[in-house]
Amino acid sequence: MEFIEATNVAFPVGLEHTRRTLLRLFEMVQPVEDIVVDVQQGRAMISFMESSAAQEALISLDGFPLFGQALCLRVSPPPASPIRGYIVATRPSKYLLVRNTPYLAVVVKLKHIAGVATVTSAGVNSCFVVAESVEDTVLLKEVLLSHPSRWGTDVFVSYLRKVS
Repeated sequence: MEFIEATNVAFPVGLEHTRRTLLRLFEMVQPVEDIVVDVQQGRAMISFMESSAAQEALISLDGFPLFGQALCLRVSPPPASPIRGYIVATRPSKYLLVRNTPYLAVVVKLKHIAGVATVTSAGVNSCFVVAESVEDTVLLKEVLLSHPSRWGTDVFVSYLRKVS
């Protein structure tokens, strides 16, 4: 798997619409495996199954104007995850990273929900959740995002994928 980092990404039409626009743009060149966006840093990570696909996208789209800004592309390592052996993904998987809420709050929220295999602490105010199926993680993500943290801030939930 090969990753391209796109910097200078603008989000004038919202996160999901921008992500889908990037997906359509890059898939015009080569099939895309996944796209993870970071609004605060104005960047996106695009993953391709083959190195040649990533190189072709890099050559074809570096400097491409998107929402009035030229995309800056470069080959990059996978998006970081605090859980060793996993990378951040946008496609649903059996693994979730929950941030900005205490581990015990997550355990209490999920203890009566079927489909939760394990909940493990992953540092201060974050935890790693393993579900029995992909469908279960979609439900778990909705449950976790439906309530703010105990401080009234947003809870962040990301899908993780095992690194091959």
